[in-house]
Amino acid sequence: MSVLITVGADIRKDALLIAVSFAGGFLIESWGTHTGLWSYYTGEKPPLWIIPAWPIATLAIERLERIFGTITDKIPEKWIKWLYWLIFPAFLIYMLVFVYPTIGMAFTIFAIIGVVLVIRFAGDHRYALTIFIAGAALGIFLEYWGTTRECWTYYTLQKPPFFAILAHGLASVAFWRVTKLVEPILNRIVQPIITLLRSRFTLPGIREE
Repeated sequence: MSVLITVGADIRKDALLIAVSFAGGFLIESWGTHTGLWSYYTGEKPPLWIIPAWPIATLAIERLERIFGTITDKIPEKWIKWLYWLIFPAFLIYMLVFVYPTIGMAFTIFAIIGVVLVIRFAGDHRYALTIFIAGAALGIFLEYWGTTRECWTYYTLQKPPFFAILAHGLASVAFWRVTKLVEPILNRIVQPIITLLRSRFTLPGIREE
């Protein structure tokens, strides 16, 4: 992951994705630890040391998407739509089965609603499918590493459960979608501030290139 996040790094582009995945990671970890779907060896709900891992993993997945994108770009659009509406609803059903023991808890209800909204309003199906595959691919490594070393343990005691692997893919799609929704709003807020600062601190007689 350390190598991946350095490939094609763009501070301005990555900063928002880092912020979104940091907040999203905290919500996901709070959901899982408070409902008992998984727990950490420290007993924290959630442990703060795991939260920064989400932005790092998200950046790595974004870089992997560029690799997987060279493959999915060759798939006809009609097949992309079929694959999207086959894979994502199947994930939702699988999620309902996995989280069934906590189905009545508020955290789980909000998580399910969030997944439904992400699937319904994903926008670019090709990119969503590609980032889902990239996230699941990295999820294999992350979950196997964490569960076999007992950093965290799922209620099923699987090392790891297949759902956890796929969940990394869905989380990546959610982070990407939120970033795309927030980006234009931030631009409207930040751009006038930048323009104002430039007008106030640019010395007279100096023309910007």
